[in-house]
Amino acid sequence: MLLSSLRNFFISLFITLIVFGVAAHFLIGFINENLNGFIDPQPTNGPDDDPGVTEAPSGISEAGDTHVFTVLVIGIDDGQSQPKDYETDENSAKKEADTIFLINVNAKTRVLMISSLPCDMKVEADGYVLQLGAVYTHGGMKLMKNAVHAYTGLEADYCFVLDYDSVETIIDSLGAMEYAIPEDMYFKPVPYDVSTTNPPAKEEEKAENTEETTDRNIINIRKGEQATNEMGTALIDGATAIQMLRYKNYKNEQYSRDEIQINFVQEFIKQKMTFENLVRAEKIYEEIKESIVATDMDGEAFKEYMNTLFGLSDFPPAVIVHYPGAVKTENGSTFFEPILKSAIERYAEYRKTEEVNLAGDAAVEPGAN
Repeated sequence: MLLSSLRNFFISLFITLIVFGVAAHFLIGFINENLNGFIDPQPTNGPDDDPGVTEAPSGISEAGDTHVFTVLVIGIDDGQSQPKDYETDENSAKKEADTIFLINVNAKTRVLMISSLPCDMKVEADGYVLQLGAVYTHGGMKLMKNAVHAYTGLEADYCFVLDYDSVETIIDSLGAMEYAIPEDMYFKPVPYDVSTTNPPAKEEEKAENTEETTDRNIINIRKGEQATNEMGTALIDGATAIQMLRYKNYKNEQYSRDEIQINFVQEFIKQKMTFENLVRAEKIYEEIKESIVATDMDGEAFKEYMNTLFGLSDFPPAVIVHYPGAVKTENGSTFFEPILKSAIERYAEYRKTEEVNLAGDAAVEPGAN
């Protein structure tokens, strides 16, 4: 009788353990699937799960960004030098291009290309042989885009025309930058006779009727005091940046205006075109849009591309493309002679589609390859 009772007890205990074990298994599974997300939230897809996806505060992953576009940036000068050999209509630009950048963004391959085009490059546009910087003066943004397309093979999707005020506003809207000012910079233009665009050869030859210079005409900045290397590092605002970007008279031959401008653009992208600034991108756009001289990118287009633009800091270092050609002098005038065939080949990998005969029969004959 005792043995029978013990046997029944152990059988009941065994069955009970099996029942509770099965119940516990399903209960734990339910808790893991439905409650752990509230207790200890975990990302469903992070960098460790897929190395090709980078987390961003906006929730936009680089793997899903497929934008490919080209932007032409035109910086205009003070407008004192105007072409005299052709007419311009009332819609044409009034100032000559002083700086020309071609920027190609490929979010698919995460490649950023930056190219500074020579403003004194000899081109043919609208039936005239001009320097590239004067094309904007002659025909405005549309003709400038066409000329750049003809001499590079890259068709700009959007164009921005900026002056000194534009650049200063953009930098100040995004905040002062850390930048290595390469050397002390000082320049003060010689006052000139307002009846002519030619300044006197020497300071003591000032004409009685002279035009006063403005503060922006004077460049006076010093190499950074917080030096960490031979370049020196300084925190610069928009006004200081403008002075540095305009400076040409470098004592050290390793520096040049074009190289400093490209380097500055790279640093600007690295420090300011960040996901952290994406959250206030639309506010930044509102702050800077009134200072931009001209653009064909409207607010809707900006919204479409702003995730890409404010993710550029996470791209690898930019590819810098130099336009092929050589400086020449003819009849006392110095200009940059393009090597057109080499240029078309050099920019080919950044084109969306293959194009032929871009410059056409009217293009300036390129030099030898």
